[in-house]
Amino acid sequence: MLKVGLFSVVILLILVSGCMSGTTDNPSTHKDGEEKQNTIVENNNSKVILKEIIGNEAVPEKKKTLEESVSNQIEWKLSNSKILSASKDRIVLKAEFGNNGVVVLKVPETTLNWYNFILLRNSNNEWNISSVVDMPISENMHTEKQGLDLPMDKFIHTKLKSLESTADNIWTFANENKFVIIGKYPRESFTPSSDTQEISINGHSAWIKTDKNGSLLYYFDSDYFIWMTGNMTKEEVEKLAISLPSSTSAFFPAKEQG
Repeated sequence: MLKVGLFSVVILLILVSGCMSGTTDNPSTHKDGEEKQNTIVENNNSKVILKEIIGNEAVPEKKKTLEESVSNQIEWKLSNSKILSASKDRIVLKAEFGNNGVVVLKVPETTLNWYNFILLRNSNNEWNISSVVDMPISENMHTEKQGLDLPMDKFIHTKLKSLESTADNIWTFANENKFVIIGKYPRESFTPSSDTQEISINGHSAWIKTDKNGSLLYYFDSDYFIWMTGNMTKEEVEKLAISLPSSTSAFFPAKEQG
């Protein structure tokens, strides 16, 4: 499913809907799931799916911003043999916090609504891709939120660990119209950007930023840095943050065991 060209990093590609808590998706253990999902979609030859994500190496000068890094390194091969670039107009959300970045892409020309969630890290003033979540929105959706105040009633979800750090955990939730990403990283020091507003979430100082495309919220809890972003309103992201349990909970980000 994933083709890597001259990438200096390995991209993690996941096509699995896992449990919110108690599971860790491993790309080496889900090939059957990927093939089954694609077989179901391909049973109807008129349907167009994403067959490959192609990684192309880019020189440092072309990775100075999140948009440049993604658009210069990612291409898609569709089931109709068309190859499309992840150009800037495919970006539906981007968020930057400290040395971390997220870009959400809407894959074009597929029959299903199809998202790519790109996780990036900044080092020496260049943004490098650390992980990719590939998420087609099928009809097989979950409805149990386990106490998490998501801004949707039905959703596909995944959990993954970043390849750069096994201590990084990322959860993604999406349906046809809404997407949410929650991250729990080891605590790191950085100064919140000047375009954020400081608020209080569950007794923690938190920082929030909202624009026309969505919201970003993050805070520090114990030894962890918690962040979330998506095409959410300010009210939606605040409700989501308030619903999260302590970062040390075994069920995080769920408040209840499913």
